[in-house]
Amino acid sequence: MAAAVVVLVAGLPLAVITVPVVIAFTMVPDVDQQIGFIKHRGVTHTILFAVTVGGIVGAAVIAWIQFAVKEFEVMFTVFPWGVQPLRTGAVMGAAATLSLLVHIFTDTLTVGSGRFGIHPFWPVSSQQIRFGFCKAANSWANHLLFGAGVVIFSTVVWLRLAFPWLPSLSAVFGVAG
Repeated sequence: MAAAVVVLVAGLPLAVITVPVVIAFTMVPDVDQQIGFIKHRGVTHTILFAVTVGGIVGAAVIAWIQFAVKEFEVMFTVFPWGVQPLRTGAVMGAAATLSLLVHIFTDTLTVGSGRFGIHPFWPVSSQQIRFGFCKAANSWANHLLFGAGVVIFSTVVWLRLAFPWLPSLSAVFGVAG
């Protein structure tokens, strides 16, 4: 679902290469289960965390592209449509951020109290959010959400390919790209 939003905003083909970023960052908030001193569904399940990680990803992509273009001059053969380091970094950072936010949102759908609720607005607010529709391990719910994401992403990509004259949302709102 996060990748579909990126396709709507950034257009093709750049947005399609964000899919590996979205997949890679989808489960990052749950790294807290592997780190003993970080509370599960704590800081890694906040908007602040998502935006910070997305910013780091965007900055790293910009730096990598600038290095690769300077040192190897290969980027234009890998990406024949051209590479704009700032735009590419912004799109990749946004993809990582959206992926993390989708994880955080879907965790609000799960059953639980206390440590299972999330505090997405920390450190601004300690308000706990949980809707309690299903357990996090519910395979039906997980498959349904994954399937919905695949359908939404595929539909958006198909619309972009079938109607290339439709502007991306970034063009609609006057953002370069």
